[in-house]
Amino acid sequence: MEDYIIDLIKKSLLFFDGRNKKYEKFIKNTKLRSDKKIYDITTNNEIDDNVTFDTEILGIFHCQTNVFIWSWSLPYVITDETKITRELLHYGLNLEPMSNTISHFFLKALLINARNKIDSDFDLELIQSIASYILKDKCDFIYPLNSYTDKKKIITTYFLVKISNI
Repeated sequence: MEDYIIDLIKKSLLFFDGRNKKYEKFIKNTKLRSDKKIYDITTNNEIDDNVTFDTEILGIFHCQTNVFIWSWSLPYVITDETKITRELLHYGLNLEPMSNTISHFFLKALLINARNKIDSDFDLELIQSIASYILKDKCDFIYPLNSYTDKKKIITTYFLVKISNI
């Protein structure tokens, strides 16, 4: 079982990096707006007017407390907007304790705890990569949207993005 979890983590990081490369034009120097279009932040032009997106919140990262919160636990997000993210919760709940390894406990705890303490940027990348890998075709890429107050980043909302037409 230990090898399975380590292999899952390695594959998820490679998968996530590949997706980020493939959809880079939608992620880098862009802004996701409420009309479900992605715009270039320098020109304010739509990146591709033939593309629309379906989105769902994966979770939020609170920068001052260094805590990542899954969307299924956010009280202001309605159930219909957490369908895909709840699949990650169910995946974690269904992980059988076939081994007593640290990596097994890590993966289960990561997916079933509503809040996860983040110690480094890698922890956030690992959450995104594991989510992306488990969800595969249900999500094309994960889009980070930063919120600021007084020019200080306070929250990053991570959206699962699926291209609905191309």
